[in-house]
Amino acid sequence: MSFIKIITQFHFTPHQHWPWLAGLTALCFSAAMGFVELPALRAQNGTLARQVKMLQTQLRTPLAAGGAQRAFDLRERLATIERLPVVASDLQELSVKNGLLLSDATYKPLADSANSDVSRMEIDARLKGAYPALKKTLADLLAGHDGLALESLALRRSRAAEPSIDIEVRFTYFYRKAA
Repeated sequence: MSFIKIITQFHFTPHQHWPWLAGLTALCFSAAMGFVELPALRAQNGTLARQVKMLQTQLRTPLAAGGAQRAFDLRERLATIERLPVVASDLQELSVKNGLLLSDATYKPLADSANSDVSRMEIDARLKGAYPALKKTLADLLAGHDGLALESLALRRSRAAEPSIDIEVRFTYFYRKAA
């Protein structure tokens, strides 16, 4: 029997034997992925692991001479006490713009050491409104002023069904002392 007679006995057609063809295609595709793509991905993974280790060592190294330079830059970035009314007006404008009611705001200086170039002012504010509006107001206010830090935030709701909440916010405003 010749080879051609043997092949014609099997009657192989794609319509009848499509699962075999699909399996063979999947096998060829997985072999190509295993021999071509996986080594490239493993090499990229090794490169990324080395970069992560390098960045971790950079984070763990102490700040030597750069720390003093950054502290000097921080003092230069801080505004003077004359900028405090701008912070207060921004708080008022942003709360009105975002739909919050600013009912009360107080300012008091905090005790600082005499040899420090930086002083602090505590700002307490009482607001009323919705939480998303508060988030937007705080984000805009803190992004707009370098020396402003959020110290505490208290949220109270008188009734569970009420969408409006009572908000108490405490900021610390850091500023340069006048020379």
